[in-house]
Amino acid sequence: MSTKKLKHPGRRLLTLLLVIALGYVALAVGTATGRTQMTPGLALDLEGGTQIILTPTTSDGSEITDEDINQAIEIIRQRVDATGVSEAQISRQGGNNIMVSLPGTPSEDTLDLVRTSAVLYFRPVIRILQANAAAYADAQNEYAASLASATPTDGATDGAADAATDGATATDTDTETDADAASADATLEPVTTEEMATSLADVDGDGTISSDPLESTSDDNSSDAWISEQLIYDAYMTDCTAEDSLTGEAQDPDIAVISCARDGSGTIYILGPADIAGTNIASASSGLETTSQGTATNNWVVNLEFDSEGSNLFADVSERLIAYRDAAAGSSDTTSTDSQKAEFAIVLDGLTIMASGFNDSVTTAITDGRVQISGSFTQSEANTLANQLSFGSLPLSFTVQSEQHISATLGTEQLRNGLIAGLIGFA
Repeated sequence: MSTKKLKHPGRRLLTLLLVIALGYVALAVGTATGRTQMTPGLALDLEGGTQIILTPTTSDGSEITDEDINQAIEIIRQRVDATGVSEAQISRQGGNNIMVSLPGTPSEDTLDLVRTSAVLYFRPVIRILQANAAAYADAQNEYAASLASATPTDGATDGAADAATDGATATDTDTETDADAASADATLEPVTTEEMATSLADVDGDGTISSDPLESTSDDNSSDAWISEQLIYDAYMTDCTAEDSLTGEAQDPDIAVISCARDGSGTIYILGPADIAGTNIASASSGLETTSQGTATNNWVVNLEFDSEGSNLFADVSERLIAYRDAAAGSSDTTSTDSQKAEFAIVLDGLTIMASGFNDSVTTAITDGRVQISGSFTQSEANTLANQLSFGSLPLSFTVQSEQHISATLGTEQLRNGLIAGLIGFA
């Protein structure tokens, strides 16, 4: 005669309660670390959201293929997924248009990732301008006005002149070295923005702005031969704090260009032809810096790895920029631009998302294609840069045809009834 062992129902209940408790603990931990949310995300038909229609174009004017469209959709999907947005709908719409529907109220960073043309390049820095000609003109005109209003007694005029001169020198030290010469020759007469830009860009001092290439300084993409007085003039006339200067645009990778800092700080970069394309990036991720002893610090960094072609290209770039860095460190020539040329810029859709040189600890070319980017990043900034590098490798530009908010197609009553039915079924 067989016997059966009966289990006490209280044990089953205890086990069930324990599983539920563990589930809530895991959910709480996930919420605290930002990996999940306490409430489920609703899809577009329940929550409404933002719908963007994009039209892609190639940077070189070539015909867009079905493979390009499919790759663009995948890149956009990866970008959106990386921000944590769920239930996004990304599809092709008639011809080459791409429709992106994001539920809820997506952040501006998420919308920028969708709107941004995915054309990323590593370009050498040739000049860095911390301010434009309008800022210089305003500073000089304020200086002239202060001298005119100073009372010429007890050395007040001399004191005002010394203070103003000191201020001008400090400003010029932070900017391109050509600005030093321009300030030294500046009169106390009011100047226009155009006059100041001409003074700053007139490299040979002949009083005119030439479109001819400057004298060659090297046989690489960092050479002054890539730029002209006209390009420098145009850079000084650019307002990189203006909203229309920060929308981005496709740029020819084979020529020198003017690029604004993406953060709106107003910094203006004159960059040489692209050394490396974003398509040569194999992976990019953010994380806490680890020391050579294996100990994690509190500093957020971005770890970047190139493919084989990119590794070879970056080896040449790193060797060149380290040489510029060392030349600047050992030179007493204050007019040298070697220190500026020791940096490379990461440019996404024409805007510089960051510019960086190499730490003193890096003494030889980086040949393994692995680079760690540091620079007082917050976790959010490091994550954003890693996303831009990871998903900014598609050689297409996007034009926003339309962007609108769409309402939910299902009401709260249908959602409530569905939840009630689900609870009844679960019970």
